[in-house]
Amino acid sequence: MLAVAADTFLLFLNTPWLSHLLAISIAATLYWYLSHVYRFLFEITRYQPLALERFASYLSLVNIGFLAIAGYGFMNFVNTRWWQVALLLALAVFITTYQFLWVNKIDEQHNVFASLLVTIIIVEFFWSISLFPVSHFISGFALALLYYVVSHLTLLHFLHKLERRVVATYAGIGSLCVLAILLSAQWL
Repeated sequence: MLAVAADTFLLFLNTPWLSHLLAISIAATLYWYLSHVYRFLFEITRYQPLALERFASYLSLVNIGFLAIAGYGFMNFVNTRWWQVALLLALAVFITTYQFLWVNKIDEQHNVFASLLVTIIIVEFFWSISLFPVSHFISGFALALLYYVVSHLTLLHFLHKLERRVVATYAGIGSLCVLAILLSAQWL
C-alpha cells in the first residue's frame, strides 16, 4: 500500500531531486518494514519487542498522508469528484487501519468493526477538509494528523489504556496541530 501511495504522491511533485530522494527513501523503508515482518514471523529470537508495532504506526501515518495529498491533488487538478476519491481513500484507510490493528494484535472481530468505524470517520473528515480553500498538501497533512489521532485512540481503547487524560491530550495536540496547519497555510 505504501508503494502505491508514494507513487501516486509522486505525480504531484515537480522537483526531480525530491522525487528521486522520496523513491529511494520508500524503497529503504519497505526493506526495513519487510525485515521487521520477517523477524516477527520467522526469527522471533532476533525480533526486537514492539519494533513492528511502532514501525506500522509510522507507516500508516505516512501512507494516509501520501494518499490524502494525492486525493486532494486529483480533486484540485484533474477535477475528480470528491466521492470518487473518497471511495478509493475509504478502501485504503480500511486496509491500512486493519493492518495497523492486526500488527498490534487486536482480535479479528473487533479489528474489522474498528477499521470500518475509523474509515467512516476519516471519510467524513476528508469531505469536510475538502471544503477549505487550501492546497492539496495542507489538506493532506491535516487529514493525516486526524487519522493519527483517531487510529491511536482506537488502538488505546482496545489495549484498555484509554483514559480521560489521554483523550484530552490527543484531542488537544491534534486540534492545535491541525489549526496551526490551516492558519499558517496560504489560502487560495
